[in-house]
Amino acid sequence: MHSAVSKSNIVICSIMNTSLFVGILVFMNILVIMEGLFAHGDGLFWPRQIVQHYHQEEGMPFICHGGMWGDFLIVSLIVAWTIARHCSEWVPQHVLVMGLIMTSFTVAAHLLWMHNPNPDCLAWKGSLTKAGKIHLVYMTSGMAMVGMFYFHSRITSGELYTVSVLLSIHAFIANHKVLDIVKPYWWHRNFVADFMNWISIAAYIVPIWWRTWYLTSHRLVQ
Repeated sequence: MHSAVSKSNIVICSIMNTSLFVGILVFMNILVIMEGLFAHGDGLFWPRQIVQHYHQEEGMPFICHGGMWGDFLIVSLIVAWTIARHCSEWVPQHVLVMGLIMTSFTVAAHLLWMHNPNPDCLAWKGSLTKAGKIHLVYMTSGMAMVGMFYFHSRITSGELYTVSVLLSIHAFIANHKVLDIVKPYWWHRNFVADFMNWISIAAYIVPIWWRTWYLTSHRLVQ
């Protein structure tokens, strides 16, 4: 009887975790889709829209923004997995502190992007676009959950390396390295911009792999 009850509880917990995973994944990706809809409304979705609306060939349309694809395919998945798998291990104070810390980083990043002189689906000419405002919420939530994963979750080595590799891939995609390779007609990046881009990638990847090394070298993963 006790064994049957235990198995039943395991099944119920599994269903609840799966439902939470799917719900979070859908919610996060709805935010990305909303960003795309607002970008389209602002004439910042397709490259041709930027030419038509702003009479500039150089810019960053939503459909070509690697960060948006990385958010949709990688970050949302990591956030959903982290919450469904580990939220029961967290205390509210840790979530609040991590949220405040990551808010400062994401606000600083968006303020920096606002200095972009060319049309950009998220921010340019001193202000955030409608899509950019939603992305601020998305990025803050995503980074907070990544922080909770690395600092307040009981994770396995398999989880750790999988998430670290995926986030590293996202760093390259989000910083437009695919565009540097493909080089569409509207994409131009000078040496200084490219150097700062590599600095941005390093600032993203180095803390991830430092934490990965620290957790494994100190045997803090399961």
